[in-house]
Amino acid sequence: EKTGQIVWSKVNALMDMGVKPIYKLTTASGKTIRTTAEHPYFIKESDPELPKRKPRIGIFFDNANMFYAQRDAGWRVDLVRMKRALEAQFEVVFFNHYHTVPIEGDAARQAALNFMDRLAGEVTFRTKPLKYIRTSDGVKKKGDMDVEIALDVTERIGDIDVALIVSGDSDLLPLRHYAAHRGKKIAFVGFGRNMAWELTKFGKYLYLDEYRSALAMHEKINSKPELGV
Repeated sequence: EKTGQIVWSKVNALMDMGVKPIYKLTTASGKTIRTTAEHPYFIKESDPELPKRKPRIGIFFDNANMFYAQRDAGWRVDLVRMKRALEAQFEVVFFNHYHTVPIEGDAARQAALNFMDRLAGEVTFRTKPLKYIRTSDGVKKKGDMDVEIALDVTERIGDIDVALIVSGDSDLLPLRHYAAHRGKKIAFVGFGRNMAWELTKFGKYLYLDEYRSALAMHEKINSKPELGV
């Protein structure tokens, strides 16, 4: 007990505890013993002064999906607050924001550029031009980046322990099997009204609605922001 070394000891007495299942216990050094499940053992604790590594997390924010979800919810997620909340529990390896940029002449272009400037240094913007599709009802804008998100997950999965997909799009569901097959954790995050039901089955998911007081933009934080991922 004092030295942490295994030593020979004389058995002073035996106590009949009846017939019980026996288990084979093997230590990290390869030594084995057959024991009952209730038998107590001393273990060597790790040095409490040594830093404990936080799990590494990569964040994939699907703006095309979340843009309308936030509008329907009536509040917007403060991405800096989200990042800080996650940093309390994880080593944030990267925060990718998938963003389509309107072309010159689109009234929405400048607002998109200003948004990106404000968050420079906090998130990494993965961008492509916004698509404009002519229909009988006029011009429809399309900014899906599902393929880009999926490709980035496959490319970066080896750099992280956890993939956090901020999207309610069921098209990203195959990523759950992909991550699990490689021994990685994955969780989907979205609003209750926009989260596809498929994403709530057989895996981790979070509703942002439950964290509004901590994550909403331009709202006072009532408590320390924490995400139970």
